[in-house]
Amino acid sequence: MFVGGTTVLTANNLGGLGPVFTEPPYIEYSELQDLIPDDVVLRVTNLTEYIPSFNPAGGVNFNGLSGNFGQINVRSDWDVELMFEFLNTTTGDPVTLESFAITWFDFDTNMAGLRIEKVCT
Repeated sequence: MFVGGTTVLTANNLGGLGPVFTEPPYIEYSELQDLIPDDVVLRVTNLTEYIPSFNPAGGVNFNGLSGNFGQINVRSDWDVELMFEFLNTTTGDPVTLESFAITWFDFDTNMAGLRIEKVCT
C-alpha cells in the first residue's frame, strides 16, 4: 500500500499484538501526501482475528512502514478482515475524501503454488 514519502507512522499495534504494545490496537498513518488534508489520518483496524506471520524475527516487526509503503504482515493460511478509514485527528470523526487511490503489491505464492496471497473487497 503506497502511502508516500512524507508519511509518519503514528501507531503500530495492530490487534494489540505489537510491536509497540503501549499504542492503541491499530496501525495509523499521518501526513499522507499533499493531496490529503493535514488533519486526516489513515487508520487500519482488524475486524476479525489478526495473526501475524510466524517469522522468527517476529511478523509484527514488519508492520508499519517500509520505505514509502505501508506494510501489514499476515500469517500464511490466515484471513483477516481489515477496515481502512480516514479520520479527523481533532474529532476522531470519519472523513470522506473526494478521491483517493490505494495500490497493493507483493502478492505471490510459495514455491509449491500454495498459500496464495490476495485482497478481497
